[in-house]
Amino acid sequence: MALTRPDKVSGIASFSGRILETTKSNISKNSKLKNLKVYLSHSINNNVLQYTYAEASKNLLDSLNIETLFKTDNFGHTLP
Repeated sequence: MALTRPDKVSGIASFSGRILETTKSNISKNSKLKNLKVYLSHSINNNVLQYTYAEASKNLLDSLNIETLFKTDNFGHTLP
């Protein structure tokens, strides 16, 4: 929702997630997109959602000039 309606959301906290293709194709052109604050956390040992999803998300957010804090861990698909 934050990427498609940045006027409704001020930030994102994502733990072991990914950005869906349908979201990518509907990213807002609104200038408020650059006001979003994002926290991404993903395990390099995640056996459910590949770590490459996190890298792709980070790269996309960087390309949109969205401030992103990106943290990795070794815990698998769980919260420590």
